[in-house]
Amino acid sequence: MAHTHVTEIKSEKLVVSNKLKGIIFSFLLIGALTLVIGFFTNKDRTWQAFLLSFFFFTSIALGGLFFTAIQYVTNAGWSATVRRIAESLSTFLPVAAIGAVLIVGLGAPYLFEWVHPDVVSADELLHKKEAYLNMPAWAIRTAIFFGLWFLFSKIIVGNSLKQDVTGAENLTTKNVRNSILFILF
Repeated sequence: MAHTHVTEIKSEKLVVSNKLKGIIFSFLLIGALTLVIGFFTNKDRTWQAFLLSFFFFTSIALGGLFFTAIQYVTNAGWSATVRRIAESLSTFLPVAAIGAVLIVGLGAPYLFEWVHPDVVSADELLHKKEAYLNMPAWAIRTAIFFGLWFLFSKIIVGNSLKQDVTGAENLTTKNVRNSILFILF
């Protein structure tokens, strides 16, 4: 009679040393101070840099969620070992939402011409785009996108984590459906 062996995988929590926490906090403080100094010395350039890094890191977060969704849609069993990395990237979305609020609330006048009524009235092309390019519509679109991205992230990653505990196969089926909806969105 053949014996089957089941290997139990134990997950260990990552423990960050106080020294590493101090280094991380120091870099965080340097970055925050640099940002504040930038706002006092050159607001236009600082907001442009903020917008660039906002797009960069938000794209990485959405890319991780998109990679995860593609793996579910294509039934890629090979990706189970690396999917957690992609799923973890989406945890940046709430931070990105805060960045979006800062850009909409404070940075828009330094970044976009169409925010200034005098510029819009003097430019025929911007005037024609005014129904789409205006602050209320832009803020609403931004809120909708971030809300749905965050919702899809919570559902897809949440089901994936829940499946690790329960082993329920129906969660994979739910994630395939949710991933299709996310990709279409």
